[in-house]
Amino acid sequence: MDVNTDDAQLLTEVGYAAAVYGLAEPAQPIFEALIDVLPNNAAGAIGFSIAHIMCGRFNDAVEVLEKHGLNAEISSEEARAVHLLAVYLSGRKDEARVLSEELLQGEGAGRSMASSLFG
Repeated sequence: MDVNTDDAQLLTEVGYAAAVYGLAEPAQPIFEALIDVLPNNAAGAIGFSIAHIMCGRFNDAVEVLEKHGLNAEISSEEARAVHLLAVYLSGRKDEARVLSEELLQGEGAGRSMASSLFG
């Protein structure tokens, strides 16, 4: 399947909107497809993780990001921010605090999330 930048952007936006508006389960195939066709972009993993978070499956959210998002070439900083949130929500507060200390040294989404949770 060939996915250009516009296609990826549209799929990402549709999936994110579905997840946020209570349609997390039906949105999951969108994110799985994005992970498969754009493995160097964390957007699919971020969306899949958000879908898991919206369903209360925090450990699944962490696992998806650790497997597919944190080392991606594109959007890894955003993946780290959502990863921190998922770790925190899973009840692993000490681990989240350690992650936040590193993120607070940087800039962008990771720093913002760390500051929101522990700042």
